[in-house]
Amino acid sequence: MLGPAAEPEHSDEQLAAEDVDGKLAAVVPLPTWKGIRLAGLEHAVLVAAELGGQATVDVLLRQVWPSPNV
Repeated sequence: MLGPAAEPEHSDEQLAAEDVDGKLAAVVPLPTWKGIRLAGLEHAVLVAAELGGQATVDVLLRQVWPSPNV
């Protein structure tokens, strides 16, 4: 007997395309986004933006790259 079907996981692209009540959640400069992608942190940044907006994304990025150049 099979249990209820699990909700399919969403790709990073799908998460990024979701509407956040029509409000801008965060802004990440392109060079920083390239570093995020190289580090494989897209999902973490998207979740941070959804949960806490720009401030939460900034905290996450400072934890990953403490240098002010990022």
